[in-house]
Amino acid sequence: MSGEGAESGKTVAEMIAESLREAGLLCAVFGWLDRTVQGETFWGPWGWTVLGLALLLFTGGAVLELVRSPG
Repeated sequence: MSGEGAESGKTVAEMIAESLREAGLLCAVFGWLDRTVQGETFWGPWGWTVLGLALLLFTGGAVLELVRSPG
């Protein structure tokens, strides 16, 4: 029985890179949304931590994709 990754033609590295990029975007969006719903300002230690984590995840996914690509 083949898994979903084999059926879609994506390698494990492609799926991990895509997941890291999506996690980075979700971290940024929901981090901002959390503060907005609570009525607090986003900037400060919380904001910089969320943005840093989002940037780290997104950049990690992009770098993995570049390193993995053959050309």
